Amino acid sequence: MQRIEVDVKQVDCDAYHKVVASTLVWHRSKVLIVQHGRGRNRGRWNLPGGRVDDGETIAQAAMRETVEESGFRVALGKPLGVYEFNNRMDRSCARVVFFAKILKGKLEADGDEILDARWSSWKQLRKLDDEELCHPQQLRFIFSEIDHQGGQAYLSRQVMDVEQRLQSEKKKKKKRGSKKAKRNAMV
Repeated sequence: MQRIEVDVKQVDCDAYHKVVASTLVWHRSKVLIVQHGRGRNRGRWNLPGGRVDDGETIAQAAMRETVEESGFRVALGKPLGVYEFNNRMDRSCARVVFFAKILKGKLEADGDEILDARWSSWKQLRKLDDEELCHPQQLRFIFSEIDHQGGQAYLSRQVMDVEQRLQSEKKKKKKRGSKKAKRNAMV
């Protein structure tokens, strides 16, 4: 597994056997994790995410998968990274992980595809055994990158960046709305 230096918008989904979009949701000093309910990964924990469908962007896939697997609508922050890996059949795949902030929703797993969804402290998450994790090599690589950047403090900064961006967008939208109202009043 390796991290590649590329803008997410430049990731060519057709160049890979599979592209997976994931979110790292950090809320109240905890990480959102989901427990898979099907296949060889049944019972194992992962970040919310899944395959990018035809016709959707990687960002759209990350948001869709997060709501499907956890019940939360999220706003995406900057990508943590784009990671290339070979699957068990030695096919080239990519995983894109975005930081995310909850917008609304209620924590719930469907009980089929996802058995459970829960919050884990960073310390608890790092202590899970490889047998408890879905794709442990990928997750450990991603976790070590976060630790290298400052761990929990880094995650908190990423969420604050998303919050600031959302506030800025809200102000711009409000400003555009008042300009439009003034123009309409003049007519």
